[in-house]
Amino acid sequence: MVNLVKQLFPVAVAMVVLACSEQAEVVDLGPVEMPAEHETLANPEPQPKGPRQVVVPEELKGKYTSVVMRVQLPRMVESVSIELPLNGEPQSGDYGTLRVRDYLPAFLISGNTITSEGLEESNPAIWAEWQRDGQPVFAGWLFRDYPTLNPMKLPEHQLIFIGVK
Repeated sequence: MVNLVKQLFPVAVAMVVLACSEQAEVVDLGPVEMPAEHETLANPEPQPKGPRQVVVPEELKGKYTSVVMRVQLPRMVESVSIELPLNGEPQSGDYGTLRVRDYLPAFLISGNTITSEGLEESNPAIWAEWQRDGQPVFAGWLFRDYPTLNPMKLPEHQLIFIGVK
C-alpha cells in the first residue's frame, strides 16, 4: 500500500498544479443598469460644514433629572453604580470627575443636528465627560444598548450608561 501511495503522489501533485494553473474565463455581461433609487443612496447630498448642534426636544426638557452609570476602574473586581445629575455640575469621587448632559432617547444625526427622533427609547444616548487624575478618560456619546461602541482613552476604564430617572 505504501508503494502505491509513493507511486501516485507525483501524479496527484501534477494534477493539482495543472488545476491551479488554468485561467478563469471572463464573460462580458454587457452594460450594468442601476436601479433608479441607487443614485440617491450612492451619492448622498453633501453634509453641511461647521460644528454639530445638539437639539433636545422641548418634551424632554425637565422630564428626567438623573442618569445611572456603571464605572469600572483598574484593579477593581466589580464595577460600581453611580447616579449623576442630568445637565448638572460635574461630580467628583474616587472615579474622578464625571458630567452627563443631553439625554436623547432616540438618538439621531441629521446633517449638523443631533436630536431625538421621538420620546420612545429606541436608541438611548447620553453625552458624558470623564476625567481622572487630570487626564481625559472619555468625552462623547454613550449608548445604552451599545456600551462598547465608543472606547475609553485610558486602559482598564469603563463607563456604561444604564438609564435615566
